[in-house]
Amino acid sequence: MNWKKEAENDLRNYERRLQSLQNTAEKIRALREQMLSIRGGISDSAPVQGGSSSAQDRLIDCIAEIERLGHTRAATARLVRLVDRGLASLSEQERRVLELFYIHRSPGHVERLMDELHLEQAQVYRVKDAALYRFTAAVYGIIDY
Repeated sequence: MNWKKEAENDLRNYERRLQSLQNTAEKIRALREQMLSIRGGISDSAPVQGGSSSAQDRLIDCIAEIERLGHTRAATARLVRLVDRGLASLSEQERRVLELFYIHRSPGHVERLMDELHLEQAQVYRVKDAALYRFTAAVYGIIDY
C-alpha cells in the first residue's frame, strides 16, 4: 500500500468528510421526523393477503436508512479523528504547509507560504515533504514510505 498517497487523500478529503458529518446528522434527524409522521398514518387494519402496508414498508425503509447512515457517519468520524490526531502531532508551520497544500489548496499556495513563512520555494517543498512523512507516520504507524 502506498501510505503517502493514502495520507494525501485523507488530507484532501478532510473538509468534505467534516461536511458529510453535518449532512448525515441532518439527514438522520429528517428521517426520524419522517418516521414520526409515518407512525401517525399507520392504521390498525390488517394488510390484505398477508402483505405489509405501504406505511409499514416506509417505516422499515426509514429505520434501515438511519442504520446505514449511522454506520457511515461513525466511520467518517473515525477518519476525521485520525486526521485531527495526525495534524496535532505536527508543528504549527508543518500544519500550515499541509493545510495549504492539501486541505485548503488554492492557486498561488506556494507563494503564499513563501511569504507567510519567509522561506524559499525549495524550503517550502522540503517542509511539505517532511510534514507529510511525519503526518503519515503519526496516522499509519510504521510505513514503507
